[in-house]
Amino acid sequence: MGKLVEALLMLARLDKEGEAPLEPVDLSRIVTDSVRDAAAVEPARSYTRRVQDSVIVLGDEAQLRSLLANLLSNVRMHTPPAAPCTVELRTGDSKITLAVQDSGPGIPVHAVGHVFDRFYRADEGRSRTHGGTGLGLGQAITAAIVEHHHAHIDLDSRLDHGTRISVAFPEPEPEADHGSAT
Repeated sequence: MGKLVEALLMLARLDKEGEAPLEPVDLSRIVTDSVRDAAAVEPARSYTRRVQDSVIVLGDEAQLRSLLANLLSNVRMHTPPAAPCTVELRTGDSKITLAVQDSGPGIPVHAVGHVFDRFYRADEGRSRTHGGTGLGLGQAITAAIVEHHHAHIDLDSRLDHGTRISVAFPEPEPEADHGSAT
């Protein structure tokens, strides 16, 4: 019940316009920390990290940590422990791209367009044994965080080949680079 209330409160906070000002944040450090944490929780899974150093985005550090935690939690909950995961962070084409790729079973075609909808679950019979709320809120929170950061999320999934979720953040304006990253 506590996790459910926490998830609903986070969605409500993200829905409020003007909440949490965006500041320069070292996304490289957040990704590195998050992958390290995921590997500690699930040491049997192979994690590959391809992260450029000192990639700065305008963001809210706590929200960005939640974003990564949600994406990596999905890998843990919806793929077998032997399925490798790759996390990439790179810059180019006037954007910063964060991608989480798994080699799990993929998402059914009928569900792909609804993954980020609130209260949607692709498999209604799925249990909550892995720690989720069971109400399809994790990806709705992910989508809300992405929107708050003026970013774009893309999902590419093929059955029996895995899922790739990419988040494209705008590059900070040059004058925004003068702040210190947290």
